[in-house]
Amino acid sequence: RRLLAPGYPPRAVRVLELAQRVGALVEIAGGPDHGGAVSAGAMAARGEALRPVERTARRAVVAAYNAYVEERERG
Repeated sequence: RRLLAPGYPPRAVRVLELAQRVGALVEIAGGPDHGGAVSAGAMAARGEALRPVERTARRAVVAAYNAYVEERERG
């Protein structure tokens, strides 16, 4: 589990923690057993549903890492 260095805003730490949890859930849901999907269509639908969630989690991680610089630029 990656932590942020001291000095990051508490909100960035919380965002990173939540994004990592969501990423782990997406990984579990899209794992080798395909979340219990029984057909190729179901696997494709699950992948399609998880894609935007995974993308949002990755963007949240980037936002958390950038929070320190953005806060310094503001104040």
